[in-house]
Amino acid sequence: TSGVTVGLLLTAPGTAARAGISVISADGAVTTPAGDQSVKVTAGHTLAVTIPRPPGSSRKPFAIVITPQPGSGPLYAARAVTSGSGGLSAPLSALLPVPSSMTSITLPPARNSYTAVLP
Repeated sequence: TSGVTVGLLLTAPGTAARAGISVISADGAVTTPAGDQSVKVTAGHTLAVTIPRPPGSSRKPFAIVITPQPGSGPLYAARAVTSGSGGLSAPLSALLPVPSSMTSITLPPARNSYTAVLP
């Protein structure tokens, strides 16, 4: 096939890792390219995973969500975009790190007083 291919490069540096991959289209529809199964990355290896575009969104933006599974080792991810024929083996157009999302927020203690919200 020719055109643009989007994929993920997933690396498990020390121990094996498992993660679910979801694709969210511009209209909010969520699909899972691997079905209900998680992707497994062997310890010390990198796995390349092609991400299909959401149905009906050939030119619309979409998001990719990587969710590590319970008991998984650390997982590093990069998004790869290639152009031309050959899928992820085609010439590389972009290689972007996938940042971790914030998993907790520290809030100040709540008090029963307006001084908490007024200067």
